[in-house]
Amino acid sequence: MKIDELKRAVQENQCAFGMSPGVLEYTRVMEPNHIRWDNLSLDDANKVLDFLNKWGRCRLSHELAGSLLPSLQTVAMFVKPILNKRIEDTTLKEVVRIGRECLMVQRVAHCAFDELASIAGFGPVPASKTLHVLVPGFFIMWDNAISRRYGCRLQGYDYAFKFLPRMQAEIEECVADLKVSLGLNRSQSLKYIRDEGERIWGESRTVAKLVDEYNWTPEKIKRSAKKNAERQLIAAHEKEYDKLLKAAGGNVEE
Repeated sequence: MKIDELKRAVQENQCAFGMSPGVLEYTRVMEPNHIRWDNLSLDDANKVLDFLNKWGRCRLSHELAGSLLPSLQTVAMFVKPILNKRIEDTTLKEVVRIGRECLMVQRVAHCAFDELASIAGFGPVPASKTLHVLVPGFFIMWDNAISRRYGCRLQGYDYAFKFLPRMQAEIEECVADLKVSLGLNRSQSLKYIRDEGERIWGESRTVAKLVDEYNWTPEKIKRSAKKNAERQLIAAHEKEYDKLLKAAGGNVEE
């Protein structure tokens, strides 16, 4: 990821969505105390679902609030040691203490992801978006198209041990590009990235959120959808060919 690619993607997102209801919902859910993570209630679970439906287009039933709440409470406690971490500054293999256990940061991400994704009717895409709301500087959102693009399965292990390291590599490529193009050191480069995000949006964005926007531009999603449709068409043709081959006893001319 080059800096010009990142800036162009963020600009595309801002132009495409601007102050849409979804963007306003993202801004609202990021406000301090909008969701009371230290004292979660059913009302907070419903706020998470509101965000996922209005911004994340997840189409989740509010009947999930009852089963979502205990998992939110579990995850909020579990990720406390990484609440202030940022994906661009964190060593994923760093060991943190969780109660009596010592776990790598990657393992914390893996367990937190699986706790949410395992809720019936919830799944791995809402899980990543919920984790981003909880720790917006560290967790990067994904969806089916993004996971496919990076060769990841929609599961907690791939999210923590494949996707997050790949996102860190993308950030480091951007930092290296800024060193060459503008002569900035690492700290200056990361500040430049954040400042550019704030300049474009008119409000602060974490690097984790800007990387999400790099991954999710309207044009990239269109290309991914087209490729997916092509794969499905090929699979359908292959299936039909197999049927014909079987019906003909294996004697189908090419």
